[in-house]
Amino acid sequence: MNGLVMLIAAGVAAIVIYKLFSVLGTRTGEERPPRQIFDTKNETKESAKIIDITPIVMPAPKQLDVPQDVAEQLKAVLAIDPKFSTEEFIVGAKAAYEMILTAFAAPDLPTLKSLLNTEVYDNFAAAIAHRQAENHTLETTLVGIDKANLLEVALKGTVANVTIQYCAKLIHVTKNEAGAVVEGDATQMIDVVDVWTFSRNLKSRSPNWLLVATESMDETFS
Repeated sequence: MNGLVMLIAAGVAAIVIYKLFSVLGTRTGEERPPRQIFDTKNETKESAKIIDITPIVMPAPKQLDVPQDVAEQLKAVLAIDPKFSTEEFIVGAKAAYEMILTAFAAPDLPTLKSLLNTEVYDNFAAAIAHRQAENHTLETTLVGIDKANLLEVALKGTVANVTIQYCAKLIHVTKNEAGAVVEGDATQMIDVVDVWTFSRNLKSRSPNWLLVATESMDETFS
């Protein structure tokens, strides 16, 4: 597909491998390295989730099994962009999930601006402004992503919207100016189901997908 997650200098290759394994788990060695689909030029070391995209010759990954209605939409997407791969997209979407959660907590507005459309960015920025007005800080740890399911693919003209359901384990802790916990528990994991939609014009020269909608059972991102 049009390029998946992230390019970085060879000097930090060790960090690349460590961070990738921490989010996506152990890989078999037979998968095709995903290419960049999200703009990560503004990442900090803390929020970065990096994958080596050095080109190698390997068979294209198989498309994942999806419901029939989604499969029909994927055919329409593939007619416009034959390189699209659901497997590669989900790998990139998992990495983007942690990047966005981390950037929201940091807060890292430049990274958020590069990954979100205007409406979602404005909502996130308003939540950050409210948190800062209260002199609160947010600490978010993504313990793991149990599932990342492809729920829906919608195509309008050449604009594709791909919806992913994340089932994840997180730790959210909000602290006041004195460092006291006012919400959450640093020792308690919570199960979260987030439904995020990413969008891209398949004819665009830019390979980047943007987060355009979110639904969540977690109040922080509802």
